[in-house]
Amino acid sequence: MKVKGLEFTANYSQLNAMVLNKNFNYQLNSFNTSVNEIKVLPAHTYLTINGNCFSITRCKYNIEEISKLSYQLIVKEFLEMWISRYLTLVSNQDITILQDLTGGVDSRAMFAINHLANTEVLDRKPSNQKIISRFSRGDASDYQIAKEITDKYDYSLQTSFQDPFKSDCSLENYKAWKNLSLGSYHPIYFPSGKINPFHIRFNGVAGETYSPFYSSNSKNYHVNKYKDYVSQFNDSFVYDFLYYEYYDNIAESLSFISKRNPNLNKLILHYNNFRSRFHGGIFPRYTVCLTPLSSKFLSRALEVCGKERIMNRQIVYDLINSVEGLLSLPFDKPSKAPTLFNMENILKLQLEFESKVGKCFIGSSSLLIPEKKSNSSDSEIDFLLRDFDSAISKGFVQKFWGNDLISNAASIFDHSIHNSQFKHGRDGILISAILVSGWF
Repeated sequence: MKVKGLEFTANYSQLNAMVLNKNFNYQLNSFNTSVNEIKVLPAHTYLTINGNCFSITRCKYNIEEISKLSYQLIVKEFLEMWISRYLTLVSNQDITILQDLTGGVDSRAMFAINHLANTEVLDRKPSNQKIISRFSRGDASDYQIAKEITDKYDYSLQTSFQDPFKSDCSLENYKAWKNLSLGSYHPIYFPSGKINPFHIRFNGVAGETYSPFYSSNSKNYHVNKYKDYVSQFNDSFVYDFLYYEYYDNIAESLSFISKRNPNLNKLILHYNNFRSRFHGGIFPRYTVCLTPLSSKFLSRALEVCGKERIMNRQIVYDLINSVEGLLSLPFDKPSKAPTLFNMENILKLQLEFESKVGKCFIGSSSLLIPEKKSNSSDSEIDFLLRDFDSAISKGFVQKFWGNDLISNAASIFDHSIHNSQFKHGRDGILISAILVSGWF
């Protein structure tokens, strides 16, 4: 916008919201951004530009037709569709499937889909499928549970996957983060290199869409309870009017969103349209990443499954149960294990395992050119620190945030860096907020 000579101004309430320490605010929380002149295109819409005019149109969504479908049919069709899609990808030997597996619930549902394809259709374990579980911040529980799963179903488990075509180019990694995430997703995670189209990652992003992530108890399930939830942030704004503007932005966005799904809990809709979209979208920004749980075909289940299944996260447990014995294996936390309600209402599906294999139009991996190695010794953090120092020298940044917050952000560089990355992406939120305010 600067290059084009276009004026832009700060949205103070959205800037303030960037530093609110809750999942609800770790990404954009409405169609408004920190720049008044930039808005988010709502999900399930498309933009038409004609000359100097534009229009936003909703994609077709026939809720009356969906309501006639059975819950069992929706889950069955979803599983059969994604089994076929997985088979299409894994049948191409130039493609490597990278499947994340943790001790949690959602990645196990993804494992179920791909395992069904391997055992019921292929009748083999494909060599180009790699199952990966990483040690996370010194916690080995994810790996231990994943190892128990892979041992039971006779897969090998890796802790990492090295792409031979990638090299460590920190400047390119930093630019990718800055161009794709800064201002929309506030924790800081740098990519590990350019996208390799032949490496396709499967993960369980969006599983929380099928549960009340922001309101875990039934008294908060009511569709209009989002006002009570958002009110917890009232005291975190410098001025009251900024909170009311922030609340109005959220209310206006939810009003638009809920017209598509008028019967659904608005906090679930908010999660789906913002948290799932931007937090869940972090991997698809940096890699070829498939997230089946975000499928519009599965989300139809929310319209017909009933409140109790949503409150108890039944949909994802039903997916896991499609593989015999998989649901009975332990999870990394006892709270993630299926409850008595889950087991009493578990879905028993009769799937049709037809070999519906499509074709991948992707060319040959022999055409890939390895990245050139960087001659610079600077890390992504070094580039970030330079931009940070430039931002805090600006009068608007100093006036808006004040010395205490800027000092807290500066100290993060001393205390939260490990191997040229943040110990946790959330440690970088204050720095993201300061860099964005440096635009003004």
